[in-house]
Parts: sequence; C-alpha cells; structure tokens
Amino acid sequence: MAKYDPLYEHLKSLGQGSVQMSFDDIADLVGGLPASAHTHSAWWANEMIADGSHVQAKAWLGADRRVEEVSLAGKRVRFSAKQ
Repeated sequence: MAKYDPLYEHLKSLGQGSVQMSFDDIADLVGGLPASAHTHSAWWANEMIADGSHVQAKAWLGADRRVEEVSLAGKRVRFSAKQ
C-alpha cells in the first residue's frame, strides 16, 4: 500500500460535494505529513510529476478531486466536488 492510498480511499468514499479537511485529519489517515505540506502551498499542487515527486496528488486526482483552496495558516485544504 502506498502512503497516500488511505487519503484516496477516504476521498473516493465521500459524496459528490466538495470536502474540507484539516492537515491533522489527513495526517491521521496517512501516518503524518512532511514539513513541506505545512510550509509550501506547492506541495498541494494538482499535478503529478514524472520524476515521482508530488505522489500525494495522485491520491486526490485519482479520486476525481482537485485542491481548490489550501490555507497554510489555517492548516486546512478544500478538495473539489467529484467530477
């Protein structure tokens, strides 16, 4: 199992609406977030890169969601509704 599979499963199981989650909620699902998730909004980018970075994006993109908004100060992220 890949580290971010539990996030994928959680997002996939939810209804059609947008979803707001705290960083702590996501950390609980995946066994912790790296420091860069708390300090760099680019960590939450909606892209998967061929070199293997941004593997976390595979979780939400695979669940047919995108990051709509991230608040580093508020430690929250909102994922779009399923498409």
